[in-house]
Order: sequence, then C-alpha cells, then structure tokens
Amino acid sequence: MRLLFNLAEKERRRLASDLHDSALQQQLLWYRNLEIISVDERIPVDLKKQLKNMAEGLLDVTHQIRETCNELLPPLLKESGIVEALKNLFANAQLRNDYIVNFNARDFSINLDYEHVLVLYRIVQELLTNAAKHSKATEINITLADSNDSINFNYRDNGIGMDLQNLQSYLNHIGLSGIKERVSGLEGKTWFYSSLGKGLEVSIWLPVDMITNVNEQGV
Repeated sequence: MRLLFNLAEKERRRLASDLHDSALQQQLLWYRNLEIISVDERIPVDLKKQLKNMAEGLLDVTHQIRETCNELLPPLLKESGIVEALKNLFANAQLRNDYIVNFNARDFSINLDYEHVLVLYRIVQELLTNAAKHSKATEINITLADSNDSINFNYRDNGIGMDLQNLQSYLNHIGLSGIKERVSGLEGKTWFYSSLGKGLEVSIWLPVDMITNVNEQGV
C-alpha cells in the first residue's frame, strides 16, 4: 500500500505539471489576447461587453486550474513544513465551505520527513472533503502534537455522524477508507469514533522512526 500511494503521488505530480505547463498557460495566453482585442476602438460597445464576459470566464477557469494544481501538488509543502501547510489549507478551505476550522499545533515540535508531511496533508484533505460533502459540519477541531516516540493527530467535527456498526463499508462510501491505509503504510494506527448525530472523531498515532526533533537539530 505504501508503494501504491507513492506511485499515486508521482502521478499527481505529473498531472499537476502537465496542467500548469499546458492548459493553464494556454488559458492565460487567450486571456491576454482578448484583453488586447477588447481595447481596440474600432470594436462596437456591445461586442466589447461580450469580450469582457469571455475574459472573465477564462479567468474563472484559470483560477480553477490553478486550484486543482495546488491540490494535486501543494505549493511549498517541503519548504514550509506540515504546520504552515495545514494553516494555508484551512484558510483556503474555509473560504469555499460553510465551516470553521480550529487548529492547535502548539505542542508540535518535530521536523517531519516529506513522506510523513505528505501523508498527514492528504489525510486532512480527505477529512475536509468529507466534512464538506457528507458530514454537514459547521465546526472542525484539529490537534497535532508529538511525544517522545510518536505523532498524535486528532480530528473532530460536529457533523451528522455515522453508525460504526458497518464501519468499512461506510468509510468506503464517504471516501475515508484511504486514511487508515495511508497510516498503516507508515506503521501507524487509526481510530474512528462516531454515532448518528454526534459528529466524527478520528485519532491517528504515527511512530517517529526516521524523524528527528526540531530542538535536537538546533533549528
């Protein structure tokens, strides 16, 4: 599973690069061409309005492509680290959805390798997607902390919850099945807690193998 997820991430990087270098650049080129044409004084006013509407439509599509590229390959994920990357993710998610995210990472002081950063980031993406599409949550609380030998992640929302009697089929239905598999790939553990009308809670434990403490590095 770890290998499969790594292959999937490689494919995401390839697709993000293709979108950025082809579709996005073509959209920007057509937008600039429309801008040049629309300032021509010989063009009737009604046609200028149509060109302006077309340019605005191209800008919307350009924005959507850029957002897709950012989701496929989050910018500055390696450079900024997991805490700053998640803060940026939450800020953008709250602009598009009807929930607020309370994030607590005050007790987190570990410098993660890129694989662990990416796994945690993808997990949070899946949880936020579920909150928007299925749980109908209005408030989300996320905590990221560490101890001497582990990373501890906790997610809790106030959504509609679910019946855990048939957990696996339900997780497959709402798209959360990949979370447990991603965590297992890093030899971690995942717990789901929920009941109808009581929201969803997800707790994750990850060992700190190959991860060093920031303070020990003197950073």
